[in-house]
Amino acid sequence: MVTTDLLTLLSRSDQNQPFNKPLNQLLTLPIACYLVAQMPLVCSAQIVPDNTLSNNSIVTATISVSNFQSNDRLDPGLGEAGDIEIVANSIELSNSGADTPNGGGITASNFSAGGGNITISANQIKTDRSTITATSELSGGGDIDITSDLLFLSNQSAISTSVNDSTGGGGDIKINSDFVVVVENSNITANAIFGPGGNILITTQGLFLSPDSQITASSEFGVDGVVNISNPDPTQNLGLVPLPATI
Repeated sequence: MVTTDLLTLLSRSDQNQPFNKPLNQLLTLPIACYLVAQMPLVCSAQIVPDNTLSNNSIVTATISVSNFQSNDRLDPGLGEAGDIEIVANSIELSNSGADTPNGGGITASNFSAGGGNITISANQIKTDRSTITATSELSGGGDIDITSDLLFLSNQSAISTSVNDSTGGGGDIKINSDFVVVVENSNITANAIFGPGGNILITTQGLFLSPDSQITASSEFGVDGVVNISNPDPTQNLGLVPLPATI
């Protein structure tokens, strides 16, 4: 478990700091990275996770992941992915590099075994060309549960529990957020190939979805999942709303 007032995941650095800082003391971790469910919090390139290690539980005020490089991608390993639980005031995942296909991210994904589960609770979650994934290539996807005041996906960001090539089903995605913004070719997906699509449940007061963005729970050869978008206040008109000037 990592517990701290501020958790900042920085761009590449040769500095190493211990992981045993006490509560209320600044903990700064080197190297832009993914939070990988199969090992304690990892901020290093070219690391193969030990699948026997325990799950991650992170309690922090701010999580910021930026400038994740494609050649720093971590090997997902062969065992079952573990679970990730994050409680934070603010989570920002971003990548400003034009030549990198993926920005910072939080992943409980795996290749041959099932994806792990991700639970996130934060006042605001903002992603810029970044991902939150519990996917699998050859097995079932994990589940993602997000609770926030604001969930903002932009610039090809994604939340995904999809399965790319197996009879496993897509995982479920549950989002409870006052406002959900999905813009600039960003996606929320629980898709599958041969297995059933996962289910996506979004409870929100306002959904802002650009024409080039999608929310899907489909299956190419199996049974489609269900996308359910609900408004806890029936007196409000839930739907696409013009974005405010600043968020």
